[in-house]
Parts: sequence; C-alpha cells; structure tokens
Amino acid sequence: MATNKTRGNSAKSKSRDKDLEAFDNNKTDKTNARAEAVEAFLNGILSGRGMALHEKAFFTKMIDDVKNGDVDGFVMDDFYFLTKFNGSKKGTNEALQTLRGYFCRLCEAVEIKILTQDDEDMRLCYENFKKARGLLNITLPLDGCFCQSLDEVERRKAALIEAHRQGKRYVNECGREINFDPEKEELSIIYSEFLKRAYNYFIGILPSKRFPSIEKQKQFAKDRFRDALHDMDIFYKAKIGDIIDNSTLTQSICNYVMKNFADFLAEYEKTENDFRKSDKYSKTTINAQLSPRNKTALSPYKTP
Repeated sequence: MATNKTRGNSAKSKSRDKDLEAFDNNKTDKTNARAEAVEAFLNGILSGRGMALHEKAFFTKMIDDVKNGDVDGFVMDDFYFLTKFNGSKKGTNEALQTLRGYFCRLCEAVEIKILTQDDEDMRLCYENFKKARGLLNITLPLDGCFCQSLDEVERRKAALIEAHRQGKRYVNECGREINFDPEKEELSIIYSEFLKRAYNYFIGILPSKRFPSIEKQKQFAKDRFRDALHDMDIFYKAKIGDIIDNSTLTQSICNYVMKNFADFLAEYEKTENDFRKSDKYSKTTINAQLSPRNKTALSPYKTP
C-alpha cells in the first residue's frame, strides 16, 4: 500500500512539473512574442521617412541603450502598447508617425536651444540690466534733479559760484531761491544718458524672433503626443486609454533626449566633419560623381 501511495505521489509530482514547465514555456513564448512585436514596430521607425539622418542615428542609439539596460526605468516593453494599433496598416503607420513626430520635436527643441544659446544669454543680460536699473533708481539720490543737459549744469554752476562770490543767494529764472547741487545734477544727467544708451544697445542686438523656452517646447511635444495617442485609441477602439495615461514611455523618451542629444549631436557633427576632410570621403565623392548614374546630375548644362 505504501509503495502504491508513493508511486501515486510521484506521478502527481511529475504531472505538476509538466504543468509548470508548460506554463513557463507559454510565458516565455508570450514574452518573446511581445519583444518581437516591439522590435518589428521600432524597425518601422527607422525604415520610414520623416527623420533626419542624425535623428535616426540617435534613435538607434537610444534603442540600443534601452536594450542594454543602460537607461534606468526604461525598458523595451514600454513601447509594447503602441503595437495595439497594428490591427491595420493605417493604424500602424499613424502610430509610427506619432512616435516619430514626438521624438523629432524633442530633438528639435534641443537643437533650437543650442542654436539660440547666445541669444538667450543676451536676453538674460538684458533682464539683469532691467533689474539693476530698478535697484539703481531706488539707490541713487536723484530726486529733485531738473537739469536737462551737462551744459545747463555748467551754466547754473557758474551762476551759483558768481552768486556766492557776491554774497547773494542763488535764485532761478523766476527769482525763486533753489537748492542746486551741481554734482547731483551731473550724476542725474550721466545716469539718464547711460540708461538711454544701454537700452538702445540691447534693443539693437536682441533678435526680433524669440522661440518658446525649452520647457514649453517639451510640454507641447508631450501633450501633443498623448493627445494623438488618445485620438487614435478612440478611432481604432484599442481601449488602452488608461495605459496611455499611466505609461512612462512619454517621460522616459523626453528624459533621454534632453540628457543625451546635445552631446550626441556634437560628436555626430565632429565625426561627420572629420570624415568629410578625410581621403576616404574625397575618393568616395569622386567615385560617386564619376559613376554613370550621376553623369546627368553633374552635367554642366543641367540646371540644379
């Protein structure tokens, strides 16, 4: 009896092990299927149009970093919910276009910041000038000053000295005695001229066009990305509204671009410039120009 009971337990144990193995295999298959779906979707980003070469290169770098686990809190499975629009070719293309547009807007925001950094630095100088002007207006004892020019100050100063020489009190044109302080009046004239010239200087060099701050551009890109996904969710009845709201993908992409794109772009442009200066680039360019395919394009009689 004991032997039969032992055999029965052994059979149950083997059956349970097979069930667990089947469960694990099924779980692995689902995980692999999700990973393959994400991989196929992201390949569509790189194979499609709408991205500059440096943006595609940076997108590839981002995906590689995510795959390698180099980005905290950012994993490939974060992209999976976007594959829910793969029910039709139109849905897939719109999802790709939406993600591509979001990524490119963030890159563009960084590029604008780089290109307009000098302008922003000058604007900061102007803002500091205005703050300093306010403090100086309070600090300098210029109340009661009335002279309009340094010449007027000199005339009144000479009249003051003459009045004192004659033992008289200094009076204005109306015969009223006034308290005239030449040094204070000179300071007032010079200070007023300084403010005028400084203001004209800044107005003359500040660009007329001002881009929104990078924070506003980031928020606009994120809002537009989420809004587009919600519109697609309604149209294609994907029923993933809660996933869109709770997903960390939007912020993870934003954080990655803001942290890494400027350095990547600098290195990318340096590498490209070095390549253009190299003999390899020169030979490649010459060979391309001499190829039969490009003869028409290089014809001196061909209008560009």
